[in-house]
Order: sequence, then structure tokens, then C-alpha cells
Amino acid sequence: MAQAVEEALEEKRHLIVEAGTGTGKTLAYLLPVIRSGKRVIISTGTKNLQEQLFFKDVPALERALFPEGDRKLSVCYMKGRNNYLCRKKLFDLTDQPVLSGLEEIEQYRAIAAWEKTTQTGDRAELAELPEASALWHKLDARADTCLGQKCKEWEHCFITEMRRRAAESDIIIVNHHLFFADLSIKLEAEGAPDAGVLPECAAVIFDEAHELEEVAGNFFGISVSTLQMDELTRDVERLLQREKLYTPQMSGAIQSVRERSQLFFSLLPASEGRFAFDSRREFLEENGEEFLALNQALYRLGAELEQLPQKPEEVFTLTRRAQQLQVQLRFVMENEDPNTVFWIERRGFRGAPGAPARRKSSDEKHAGGRTNVFLQATPIEVGQILRARTRPRARFDRPLALRLRKPGDPLRPARSARSTHATVRQPGDRRDPAVAGDYPRTRLRALHQLRADE
Repeated sequence: MAQAVEEALEEKRHLIVEAGTGTGKTLAYLLPVIRSGKRVIISTGTKNLQEQLFFKDVPALERALFPEGDRKLSVCYMKGRNNYLCRKKLFDLTDQPVLSGLEEIEQYRAIAAWEKTTQTGDRAELAELPEASALWHKLDARADTCLGQKCKEWEHCFITEMRRRAAESDIIIVNHHLFFADLSIKLEAEGAPDAGVLPECAAVIFDEAHELEEVAGNFFGISVSTLQMDELTRDVERLLQREKLYTPQMSGAIQSVRERSQLFFSLLPASEGRFAFDSRREFLEENGEEFLALNQALYRLGAELEQLPQKPEEVFTLTRRAQQLQVQLRFVMENEDPNTVFWIERRGFRGAPGAPARRKSSDEKHAGGRTNVFLQATPIEVGQILRARTRPRARFDRPLALRLRKPGDPLRPARSARSTHATVRQPGDRRDPAVAGDYPRTRLRALHQLRADE
């Protein structure tokens, strides 16, 4: 496998490897990545694998390859933006504190003290901060509230620093959610220089790649929810209060979005969990006025923001969000794209009696124990989108067309002639490293030593 990865990197070929747990896949792709000298993004399916790579596998490989310490690997470990503190939000909250109860006051004091000493802004350093902290949600560096280079804290921003570390690293370890969130942001921003956080690279390695389709579908799809409506109106209110820009017109526009949103989402078909929205046309015939009223309310909110006499940079971001919600709502309700499936999801956060405990999503942590409704449009086939967005980044100019066999099945080539541009390796394809003459024996000895140490 290590030899196959090295050949794929050198020849700019796609490579798919399927192997069971414990066969050393991680070390087999790390060795040629290090040897290549190229910048490579490694995307994993879970945070646990990210941490294993950064804190265990890469350091162990570094010790084995460079026992004299004559070389240090340049490696960066990146998380989603909502894991990092936004300094501007913290400083704004300091000037105009809007805190709810003693618990938030204590959390604010802890975060403010920590901000003075942290080098990364990663909330994982705050062990005492509850996972479901509502205050952190007001202070995190999520993309939809970011001002980019126009922010006065840009040079001291933790996201800016993370981007710099990534640009200086040879190996960048991310997870699938961050990778596709970054692609999605770049797609929306049409290549703006400060869009996204991941730099250009020579290759991308997807570990736990069986999860790619679902994650990519979520990020390249469109979602409109009660949560987004609530967050938009709440963020507008906070800005107006802080900047003393509240007017009767703005108050009316905010209230209109809240009321129209609540009514529209309450009229959607009722069912638990996730289900297909096959009756969109019939729904609009019956509730078209409510749909148009919500669109008009979003338009009015954006127009009122544009008419404010004084416009802090946040106003433009909020206006864009209102306009974007309008476009997304119309797409989800009116689009007839045959490559898209439309569905509704209700997420109830209290949990049914006797239901098994599960990890909460970021949406659930800040929903206040109530149900949120999500309208979703998800592409059925994401391959075309994925090829268009990843090939320029990884500079692969050969397409992929192959069928991945299951272990034990005979290997049948894909019908497309393009299949010659990809290689499939399985556990049965492994060769004895001792006869892999074109792979450096020093690397093989390091691999053997690591396997022995395990």
C-alpha cells in the first residue's frame, strides 16, 4: 500500500485502498506523504482519528525516521471554525455585556481570562466550559458572522492564525466536515482570497472515505430552518442594541420575520424525524400566501438594514444572510432539479423517555430544548460537484471512473476507458515489502520498527 500511495502521488493518479482494521493503513500513507515533500491534506471521518494522527502516529513516525532529530515535520491540526473564539465578539460583549444569568457571567469571566493567554483560541483548552454553553455560541468564529479582512481584529484573529499555520505546514490534518465546509464556502465566495481556511495542496487523502458521500451531500445541499431564522433575527437585534441603531422600522421588520417564519414552518407536513417532502407543489397551492409572506419579510429585513444611516461592517454580513435565506427558501420550495431530493427534518432535543443517549449536534446544543424544523435539498449524486471542486485544489488532471469491489469479490474493471487513471488496491494485493525494490529500504525498516513497537 505504501508503494501504491507513493506511485499515486508521483504520477498524480487517484488511488482507492480498502483494507481491514489493524493492517497499518495510516502508516502506509503517512510514509510516502512525508517522503514526497509535498503539501498534503489528510481528511478523516472522526475527531478521534484526527487526534490519533496528530498526537500519536505522526510523532511516532517522526521519531522513527529522524531518530537524531535532524528534521522536524511541519504538521497542522485543524478543527471547524465554531471550535475557535472570535476576539471581536468577545471584545464587543465586554463593551456591551448581554449575559443571561450567573452561569453565563462566570463563563464569560473564564473565557475573558483565557483569551489573554491562549495561543490557539481552541475551546478544547477550556475544560470547565460546558459542552452545551449558550455563551460560547455567541462568541465562536463561525463563518456566517465573520467579517473577513474587514474585521479590526483580523491580524490577531485565531482563524487567521490557523490559516497561517496551515499555509506553513506540509501535512494538514482535518476532518471531512471541515474539508467540505471549506469547499462550500469557497464555492459561495467564488474564490475570494480570504474565503475558507485550507490552503492549496498537491494531494488530498481521505481516510474513512466511506463517509464522504453523506458529508459532501450535506454541505453541497441547501438547508433552511427555524434555527437560521432565529439566529438571524437575534444577531440583528444584538447589533442594533450595541450600535444604538434600533428604530421602529427595524423592530417591525425583525418581528415580521419571526412571526412569518413561525407560521410558515408550522404549516409544513407533520411527522417525526426525517421524511421526504414530495408534496411541495400541493403545499404551495394551499399555503402560497404564507410562503410569499416569509419571502417578503426577509426582503423587508434586508432593505431596512441597507437603509440604516450608519453601517458597521456587520450590517453588510447580516444583509447578505437575509438575502441568502430568501434565495435558499425559494430553491427548496420551488426548484425541480432531478438530481436533488427534498425533505423535512424535525429535531426534537428533549429526547423521548427511554431513548438511548447520543451526541448532540451543534444545532441541538443551542436550541433551548425545543424542536427545530429543517427544510433540506440534497444532491443525489455528488461526484460531479466533488470532482469539479477537488481536482483544481489537488491538481489532478486525470478523472476517476472505477468500481470498488468488496473483499473477496473478483476485480472487474470499470466500463469507462477512464478507469486506467485509477488504481484499486485491496488486502490481497499486498506485496512483501522485502521485494518492493523501488521503495527505499530505510522507510521499510522504519515501518517495520513502528509495527513492532505496537
